[in-house]
Amino acid sequence: MATLTQSQSPPQATMSAHPFTCNTCQVAFRGSDLQRTHMQSDWHRYNLKRRVASLPPLTSEIFAEKVLANKASAAATAARARFEKKCEACDKVYFSEGAFVNHLGSAKHRGLAARLTGAGTETESMTGSTFSLGDPLESASESASTIVGDREEDEEVDEVTASLGDSQLNGANGHANQKPAASTDKTDEGDEEFEYKAELTQCLFCNYMSPSLDLNVSHMQKQHGFFVPEKDYLVDLPGLINYLSESIHVLRTCLFCAKGMHSTSGLQTHMRDRGHCMIAYSTEDEQMEVGEFYDFRATYSDDESEDEEEAAEGGVSLGVKRVAKTAVQNSDGED
Repeated sequence: MATLTQSQSPPQATMSAHPFTCNTCQVAFRGSDLQRTHMQSDWHRYNLKRRVASLPPLTSEIFAEKVLANKASAAATAARARFEKKCEACDKVYFSEGAFVNHLGSAKHRGLAARLTGAGTETESMTGSTFSLGDPLESASESASTIVGDREEDEEVDEVTASLGDSQLNGANGHANQKPAASTDKTDEGDEEFEYKAELTQCLFCNYMSPSLDLNVSHMQKQHGFFVPEKDYLVDLPGLINYLSESIHVLRTCLFCAKGMHSTSGLQTHMRDRGHCMIAYSTEDEQMEVGEFYDFRATYSDDESEDEEEAAEGGVSLGVKRVAKTAVQNSDGED
């Protein structure tokens, strides 16, 4: 028991000598002023943050070392921030030493630097080879005069060849001007003879081949919602399908919105996606476009049909019948 009382006596003495403590930094102070000063220090604040993060406190020596290391890194960062260097070959300015070093090792910089050095050596060699210091002025003037004479001769030769070329071109143009009439006639005949013939069993919207024309129309109606307006009065179904196929494959225009496309496949995709797999038949102009494939004479009345027949034959329809007058002449020529 005596030993225990002796071992416990020194802490009591220290507590009595340093009654003011800081549990965060685990230090004790003799006076309250020292304690207040410590509470306002950066060391105490740093240990408070570590205590919130469940970390042990740092001693004052370790904290001082950390402060010095941070100051050194800040000074190095400031020194790098003040860095400024220009690359003469690439005409660029760099404010970071690392970026400048990487630029010097790049292939683009080395290529430009090699070009600059090569251009400098070429200009020096050309100036040295043209006029050497040991040549007299007379030899230099003679060489210059020979160069000028050679240039004049080359210019004369170029003029002669140019004049010959112009004469040949004019002659060729004269012969060519005599031929276009026949060629244009042939092209006009070819345009007039051209007639588009579609594959009537091929789908207009997905290029599917059906066994017959009727099955092809049925396929387009079921798969693509194709609709033929006024089908009861349609008299030329093959002609209508041929006309629609020409609009898609040759003119590359949409059947419903008349939008032009660059390719047939793109046009077919447009019509399938937009639901334009149908014939435009809402306006009078659109009805006239496909009117040649229909026959609406069955819808006309009898009077209208008679009037149309007489107009077609060149007769005139009147409300009252005219009596035909006949004249008989005698031998003397009198009525």
